[in-house]
Amino acid sequence: MTDNQIGEKIVDSVTGFLKRILGSATDEVGAILSDRVRLTRFNNQIKMLAKAEKICKDNNVSTKAIPIKLLFPLLENASLDDDEFFQDKWANMLVNMLDSEQNYNNHVFPHILGQISIEDFSWLEKLVEHENDLDKLEKELRDKEHANILKKEERRTNIYPYTYDRELTELREKVKKTKQEGFYIPSPESDNLHRLGLIIRMPPSIVIPEFEIGGQQVDHSGEVETQWHTIEAEYEDDHGFHISELGEMFIEICKEKTSESDSGVPS
Repeated sequence: MTDNQIGEKIVDSVTGFLKRILGSATDEVGAILSDRVRLTRFNNQIKMLAKAEKICKDNNVSTKAIPIKLLFPLLENASLDDDEFFQDKWANMLVNMLDSEQNYNNHVFPHILGQISIEDFSWLEKLVEHENDLDKLEKELRDKEHANILKKEERRTNIYPYTYDRELTELREKVKKTKQEGFYIPSPESDNLHRLGLIIRMPPSIVIPEFEIGGQQVDHSGEVETQWHTIEAEYEDDHGFHISELGEMFIEICKEKTSESDSGVPS
């Protein structure tokens, strides 16, 4: 069912109620309600387009024509959003699609933005911050490992200050743990973001407790017997998420361009 059909169905339902309280004037009031629904959606589209136009002007964006199958779903979904937060996201998305220096031609992005809440988007942005922190950790680890290699080549010995090796080992473990555990996002936000393919759920890990390997021993009769040990493992299924490639592209296409002017379009 299209948005227009839903709107008409709601108006029909309300009209039925109005008939009981207004009598002969119902048809006129029903037409007014329907017109107001269309007018509200039209106003939302105009506000979003005005924002996009201003962003293009402020940033000297060289625009290009975009396919109808990209533009129409964007305008259709944007018409349903009167929240300033999402009006900005729709405008940013349109600008990035229009930018001739960009190559965002995936028609799925307007449908995704039309299916997430402010809370969903907020958690996705927090996940991006987490991924950036992880990138910094991995760079720090690479730098330390490179410095360690240079140090080995310089001294040509395996004897190094213990504290340096310990820091490197701890950093390796921190990076490994951070990558394995991912970032926590609560439900239902995580369910929706995962459904849309914007995040990746980390698989459960198998934990095997430490144990001593048994060998052979001689019993009281002098015979050699073999000891067997049962390995018990348990699953840890509370790991979090990492952002998907689609999620990275979605955040980028919704990102605000740097503008010399901070003034916005009046609402």
